[in-house]
Amino acid sequence: MSTYTATIRWARDPSTDFAKGQYSRAHEWSFDGGLTVPASPSPHIVPAPWNDPNGVDPEEAFVASLSSCHMLFFVDFARRAGLVVDSYVDEVMGRYAGQFQSWDIVNEPFWPDHKAPGGYRLGPWYDLFGPNYIKRTFQRAGSADKRTKFVLNEAHAERDDNTGKQIRAGLLRLVDELKDAGVRLDAVGLQGHLQPRYPHDPGRFAEFLHALADRGVDIYLTEFDVRDDTFPDDIAARDALIAETAEKYLNNALRVPAVKVVIAWELADNYSFYTDAAKKKDPLAQRLPRPLPFDSSMQKKPLWFAMARAFENTRKS
Repeated sequence: MSTYTATIRWARDPSTDFAKGQYSRAHEWSFDGGLTVPASPSPHIVPAPWNDPNGVDPEEAFVASLSSCHMLFFVDFARRAGLVVDSYVDEVMGRYAGQFQSWDIVNEPFWPDHKAPGGYRLGPWYDLFGPNYIKRTFQRAGSADKRTKFVLNEAHAERDDNTGKQIRAGLLRLVDELKDAGVRLDAVGLQGHLQPRYPHDPGRFAEFLHALADRGVDIYLTEFDVRDDTFPDDIAARDALIAETAEKYLNNALRVPAVKVVIAWELADNYSFYTDAAKKKDPLAQRLPRPLPFDSSMQKKPLWFAMARAFENTRKS
């Protein structure tokens, strides 16, 4: 078994007032190879003149050590997989620790059509680590940020076809596995890209929400919008059907107390990814998608009022 040592040296300046906290926090790290590194807390934590701006912040060093280990592990796995890595850059999340409401730590881990065991989505991380990449990602994120809520985000769970059913079963299984492994998982995000072309069973979806809640996680309804390509061209009729679809979905889902957050996938129609796709397909298209609560002039649409009613109904209940 290897032994790792480092010597940390700090000495008080007798001319400073230690009792009042007026002393330098600058210190040194010495390693067994002979390297000595100046260290000091961040000036955001300890103001001048009691810190050394040339010293390494121990919290940054902690994040860097984790990132370094991850990088070495990744590069070696790439080598074993026959991949050549020329460079590696890791902008670690420790920079923004505690500054956001939540992180989507892993997004869309499932896609049954890829035919992978367990219904997982194939990709470079799955190819290198298998489904264990999910647990590893949560664990590493937990080392960098202990305050922000950690979310596992997934799409298509509202669908009541074979794809949606497989994804729901996979999510429940994955949540169990992460919880059993002691991984911090605060919430499951369920993307709300409502697509009326696919079947949706409110009762079975509510059962799924309750099953998630029973596992001790909050539920976020994320990426909320309504795809309208199966609705009439007439704007008034289309807006009414969009609002009706959304209100029914929200009224059902928000009855589950574990549902804490609704996040729209943009707010105005002109910013929707559906609009981008429609314009790329036909730059002269006259029928543009209207999936969001505000129109392209930032005016409230029937969807906005439907969402407001659903939120109010939940508040009253």
